[in-house]
Amino acid sequence: MVRTKRGERIAVSHLTKTFGRVRAVDDLTFTVEPGGIAGFLGPNGAGKTTTLRALLGLIHADAGSATFDGRPYRALRSPNNDVGAVLDAGTFHPARSGRNHLRVYCTVNGYPMRRADEVLDMVGLTHAARRAVHGYSLGMRQRLALATALLGDPGVLVLDEPANGLDPHGIAWLRDVLRELAERGRTILVSSHVLAELQQFVDHFVIVNEGRLIRQGTLEEIADAQGRAVMVRTPQLNEFLAAVRQHGGHADTTGPDSARVRRMTVDEVGQLAHREAIELRWLALEPVNLEEIFLALTEQPTGVPQEVR
Repeated sequence: MVRTKRGERIAVSHLTKTFGRVRAVDDLTFTVEPGGIAGFLGPNGAGKTTTLRALLGLIHADAGSATFDGRPYRALRSPNNDVGAVLDAGTFHPARSGRNHLRVYCTVNGYPMRRADEVLDMVGLTHAARRAVHGYSLGMRQRLALATALLGDPGVLVLDEPANGLDPHGIAWLRDVLRELAERGRTILVSSHVLAELQQFVDHFVIVNEGRLIRQGTLEEIADAQGRAVMVRTPQLNEFLAAVRQHGGHADTTGPDSARVRRMTVDEVGQLAHREAIELRWLALEPVNLEEIFLALTEQPTGVPQEVR
């Protein structure tokens, strides 16, 4: 059973971390509010793992801060009750059963032993509770890692690639679990490369590249900032294209009677067609595609030096 519990606000402020001459994170600032799921995105080497490790107190930042309701991880009174984290799904004793792995954590943290069975049920591993972890598939290890993070009923979850190794049913299950946790007030930060899946359930995106923030906001907000195209279908395509170009827009044909218009809003396109007596059979904003937006935002260098000069 998922309890109702409010999470804490995650705030990363001007975070900077270098390793030797390499700047992994550079003046990074973003926030994640309770009651929602934030997707933390970036190409390999963008600084995501370094940021998560700094947030969880596993490394010390050179500058800036990463806090939960204004407190760093080391200052939390009961960190395992406040924050559950999965950064690596492979850190289990291979000879222990899933249940015994969780019972060890219950003993260390003072949780009742029944809590191990409760979280096993939550992640769908009751049937494998007595099996040694070395016999678990990667997807089962991901479920056990999540169960470990949930033992303290934390208000915050920080998850790095939680869908890795899950089959389609497992991914759908994970989506439903995280959605329910967020709706009950938790704060959830998920780093993942499974963009098509994230688009289905994430509320807010934080996109980084070369250690810096590129965009933060809902998918609609990020798409609008990129300049969403307007899709049109008309039997008067040539007249429409000429009118758009005459009024400062940019239009490309996408079919014998359709076009994609940029640098104009839906209202502006509709008003233009009305003034020019051009029949429109379809008019809509281009569908949002997270993968296309991500590639467009991260394919170009940010200009941040990767070596500290």
